[in-house]
Amino acid sequence: HANDLQAGSLAQAVLEELLAHDDFDARLARARTFYATRAEALLGALHKWMPFLRAREPEGGFSVLAESDRKGDEGALLEAAIGLGVSFDPGRIFRTDPASAPLAMRLCFSAYGPRALDEAIRRLARAWGS
Repeated sequence: HANDLQAGSLAQAVLEELLAHDDFDARLARARTFYATRAEALLGALHKWMPFLRAREPEGGFSVLAESDRKGDEGALLEAAIGLGVSFDPGRIFRTDPASAPLAMRLCFSAYGPRALDEAIRRLARAWGS
């Protein structure tokens, strides 16, 4: 409490109780396995539906950066994707020089399971082709 004057006392007490009685290392191991499965599903769907994109296994976080060799309008691609019920973060917003890079997308895998991720990438591939 002395180091954080913004958090409420009740929330701090609940967290203190949880940490005192929870096996944090076991919880962390389960979370890593859970999210690794989703990351693998996303990468597998990219390989299946959009093999022309480059993407690596994430070293941390909940997203994958998928890049192409093609230049284009990420905004137009995003609009087409939204029209098909999927979305992504345009890669240009993560670069120091957005004008110089080819099309890229930051794709999140944390909120959906493998089947939904496969369907999302299938839709994204349709948006890419439109």
